[in-house]
Amino acid sequence: MFQGIVHFKARLVSMDMDEIDEYGRLVLKMPTDFPIKRVRLGDSIAVDGVCLTVVNVDGMQISFDLLKETLRATRLIHLNQYPVCNIEQPCSMGDALHGHPVSGHVDAVVDCVKIEGENHWFSLPPVLAPMIVSKGSISINGVSLTIGEVLSDRFCVYLIPKTLELTNLTELKPSFFVNIEVDMMARYIVNYMKTVNLNLNYEKNSTYSL
Repeated sequence: MFQGIVHFKARLVSMDMDEIDEYGRLVLKMPTDFPIKRVRLGDSIAVDGVCLTVVNVDGMQISFDLLKETLRATRLIHLNQYPVCNIEQPCSMGDALHGHPVSGHVDAVVDCVKIEGENHWFSLPPVLAPMIVSKGSISINGVSLTIGEVLSDRFCVYLIPKTLELTNLTELKPSFFVNIEVDMMARYIVNYMKTVNLNLNYEKNSTYSL
């Protein structure tokens, strides 16, 4: 589990694809202040909000294996746009929650529509619209943010200078892609309401006989 608070940015070293086995190997170089000695093989690390497993540590470089589905469902396939990744290590039991609970499971890859000062606008996938509401929480490239205005086809977040300084969101330009993960509670509530509605419709349309 993560909380969307990014303290480190890593730079892309390489990403190689194996077309036969359909997986990739991502290698990132960590910044000099990253606590690399605490990292063990098998550890989970959020890379741009994607929960990945450490498979190798070499100096300040960490390697991760990427399944084809991970590449399809995340912005990692678009790392050439801006080859800098937000890094967050998992939180421990008892840690203070400074952001909001983030699972590291990306819901969608969306594009940056426009930037107007601190207002950063992103496209809104219709399937996620019920879960993206003004004043709600959202993770963008692993960064816990508060949603501002929501329109029919887009939503915005307000990025303060410190957030831009600490994260790769400062690299954003219109048409660049980002990973988004909706608020966990919003996902559960919407899914529950869908289930309840389906059950009600089933009962309403069913014919019972003795």
